[in-house]
Amino acid sequence: EICLGLHISRLGRIRAMLRRRPTVLPLLFLLALLALPFSQTFPIAQRPARKSPRVSSSKVTVERLKGQGDAKQAAGFFTDAFWSSKSAAKALTPAQRSTLIRRQTSEFRTRYLSPSSPGTLLCAFAPVQASEILGVAESIVGCVGFESGDVDKGSRPMEGVSVLSNLAVGLDFRKRGVAKRLCRAVETETNDDWIYLYVEASNRPAVKLYRSLGYRGCGVDKDARSLVPLEDGGLETRKVEVKVMRKRVRGNFLEKIFF
Repeated sequence: EICLGLHISRLGRIRAMLRRRPTVLPLLFLLALLALPFSQTFPIAQRPARKSPRVSSSKVTVERLKGQGDAKQAAGFFTDAFWSSKSAAKALTPAQRSTLIRRQTSEFRTRYLSPSSPGTLLCAFAPVQASEILGVAESIVGCVGFESGDVDKGSRPMEGVSVLSNLAVGLDFRKRGVAKRLCRAVETETNDDWIYLYVEASNRPAVKLYRSLGYRGCGVDKDARSLVPLEDGGLETRKVEVKVMRKRVRGNFLEKIFF
């Protein structure tokens, strides 16, 4: 009752003021209309969204995987960059991530660090200024592996060629030339005449990237298997269709065109 009485009292004073000064209300309305364009021109400042640093691929350094610790770091990066994108939820559960990092670390050590392994893993590192913006130490932003061997898939099996695999680029560094930089580094590092690769047919961005670099399809493997992270937190091996692509990186001009 007391609050209601106060409100009635205030309304009474406002009505009395408007009777004494009838021009006040139109003046307030006019001021509100004049202020409207300024509120649209100068919106209330909002905290800008965090943007990833613009980094040119020429500023990224590419180095070979060296130690056992590097293999674990590379496996963690590859899990977040590659396996997360294969999940229907576009994210991994802690259990999935832990399992995949463990598997990937073992694979990297076997394929790229074992004395008997013929493979090499190249890692792209962000420049110092980009790492500082992201709030991390010098970090891996991309990786790609290659190893010399025989290819028995596709329409043109080959012996003694390089096989490119495990290409991945971090989300903040995609579409900046890092993937192309890594693929060209493989072409420079390898001593083989040909580079082959396998890519899932459903991965259209990757197929488009390889074609832009000069790789051409030479067969399809319809019996390939791939690990898929499930939304319920499990991992499942599924049958996928894989395109076999290749590129000649050694030889004269005519050999590169016709063979």
